[in-house]
Amino acid sequence: MVESLTLGPYRLAAATEFGPRVTSLRRHDSPDFFVRLDPAVALRQPDGQVYRLRGGHRLWVGPEIPEVTYSPDDHGCEVVATGDSVRISAPADGAGLEKSINLRLDEERLAVDHRLTNAGHTSIEVAPWAITQLPLGGIATLPLEQSESGLQADRSLVLWPYSRPDDARIKFGADSVEIRGEAGSELKLGSGPRAGWLQYQMEGWLFRKRATRTPDGAIPDRGATCQVYVKDAFVELETLGPLTLLEPGAYVEHHEVWEILPA
Repeated sequence: MVESLTLGPYRLAAATEFGPRVTSLRRHDSPDFFVRLDPAVALRQPDGQVYRLRGGHRLWVGPEIPEVTYSPDDHGCEVVATGDSVRISAPADGAGLEKSINLRLDEERLAVDHRLTNAGHTSIEVAPWAITQLPLGGIATLPLEQSESGLQADRSLVLWPYSRPDDARIKFGADSVEIRGEAGSELKLGSGPRAGWLQYQMEGWLFRKRATRTPDGAIPDRGATCQVYVKDAFVELETLGPLTLLEPGAYVEHHEVWEILPA
């Protein structure tokens, strides 16, 4: 089941049977920017565990270690709406991590606060990883913003092993990379090291999200704080926080701001 919610001009839905997950997001007459996936679209581990992607927006755990990252979230969630905010929280998963997502209206934008809490009995090093799945058919933008001056390298472009720089879906610009959301082989690019923005243009509208804090600490994935992934059924916009050693009972937060605008 899902709960339909309204925050100012935004209409969204949150799952109650799995997650925490935001399953739908639109503004006024915009399209729904969040894709819905068949539960059969899943990541399967040798031990039989299954992580169902489902679509929408989720909080994951970096670095990508299957026994931690792919811990199933097929459990009930609590969805609490109070005034101009919505909180979605879930019990600890198989890795001993509690996850919650809080959305609140901030003028014409949504402030999205993600929290990972160590509910286990031993310390664990994790990085909060906020992933938004969108439908094919649009254009994603990955920033490559330069510093104002200097002689030293100031940014990085990161490729995953299955990605090809000559992929026809990639278009390089002066300060960004455009990636067409078209079905094909797996493709993933990332950039860093500063906290940045990502956007997706579709049907005359633009979904933009921005990580609000520059990371203080080591970043997995060669420092790629912003990432775009394209597969055969969806596009992902991903922001990644720093690695943090969580003692039992401790938590780490990761913050984004979302907005939907006419393109």
